[in-house]
Amino acid sequence: MALSWQLESNVDQAVGELERVARERELEIAELIAGHIAEQMRAPKSGRTYKVPGTGVTYTASAAGEYPAVKTGRLVESIRAVAAGDQAVVGTNHPSAEVVEQLRPFLARASAELYDQIKAILERPWL
Repeated sequence: MALSWQLESNVDQAVGELERVARERELEIAELIAGHIAEQMRAPKSGRTYKVPGTGVTYTASAAGEYPAVKTGRLVESIRAVAAGDQAVVGTNHPSAEVVEQLRPFLARASAELYDQIKAILERPWL
């Protein structure tokens, strides 16, 4: 009786699956960061109270070290997590975002605050 073996490579299939899982996790992390930013921006603030020009509505500004306060809602509503090719991106196209980020960082600090959660996502089994 003769024995024969046929070996097949599943490397391409495994690589494809790893790439799919990586894209899913990238978007999961981006959505986690975007959600954290929105939650922190909507949290109560401890700065000065102002009137929104032309409305008579008041809002409390953020104090140093806090995420930006929500004044009109446009900035916080513009923050998005999107898949862009082989990566996921968190950002905004709001015209004041760059200035606000310089005064009250919100995009740059969120991933550092979520380090443990991001690490846990990346440490889950890949296959």
